[in-house]
Amino acid sequence: MVTLKDKKLRIISRISSGESGVRFAGLSPLGQTLFQVSWEDSVLHLEPPTIFEGRLDPALIPALLQIATWPAERIRDGLSNGLVLLEQPGRRVIRGNNGDILIVSWEGNEWPYQRLCFEAPALNLTIDSRLLEDLQ
Repeated sequence: MVTLKDKKLRIISRISSGESGVRFAGLSPLGQTLFQVSWEDSVLHLEPPTIFEGRLDPALIPALLQIATWPAERIRDGLSNGLVLLEQPGRRVIRGNNGDILIVSWEGNEWPYQRLCFEAPALNLTIDSRLLEDLQ
């Protein structure tokens, strides 16, 4: 479930993440592809959606998945000055001078997580995802 300000959107996603990159496809509950994003070998490929109506850049999705799945040191190496990554079991927080920018939490011990949640307080954005088989 994606919640952005006052809009809620239920999508099914297909995600793969590895050393060469991240691939994400957002599907309607009936299986229609709404958008696709990939970041492979330092190249971003985007088939843009109309569903976010310019409110959210889908190019952020690979970055969110990297923050959730990559080793903490690789994430820290890529952060801008003034940002820190705090890591706790089942949770990562990117914090800046004015507080938390991104909160990532998960349930399960390894990828794919049973539940993965992203919260960006300044954007009023929450992405709460669960494995499809856990929703049935």
